[in-house]
This record gives sequence, structure tokens and C-alpha cells, in this order.
Amino acid sequence: MSNSYAQPILRTADLSEGLRIVERLLAIADLRDLEVDFDARISSAHSLSEVLALLPNADWWAEGERDGASETGG
Repeated sequence: MSNSYAQPILRTADLSEGLRIVERLLAIADLRDLEVDFDARISSAHSLSEVLALLPNADWWAEGERDGASETGG
């Protein structure tokens, strides 16, 4: 299902800034009956750990030389 009102709201290479904005938006969002989708390119296991601390149920997968995915517990 798509939403014609969906718009990109932030593009940044600064992980800390991105996480801070996500926390602020989730704090004010009415998440009842709502699914939040986003794409992020994360370049290190440490950064992925920080994102998963904020969004523990996020689905993720690795591309490139490393294998791993949230489905397989990678």
C-alpha cells in the first residue's frame, strides 16, 4: 500500500543527527494503525547497533562482502 502524502523529510550522512530526528518524530507521531518505512545505508556494525538500540524490531540486511540479515540473526 502506498501513501501519496509520503515525502522525504531528512537526508544526512550524520548518524547521530538522523537518530535524534527519528526519536523526535516517533515521540510525537500517532503510531496507531500506522507503519513507518525508511531506508538507511549504514556502513559499520557499530552504527547498526546504535540504530537497532533505537529500533529493535527493524528489518535489515547486508549488501556486498558481508552476509547477514535480521531474519537470520546475523
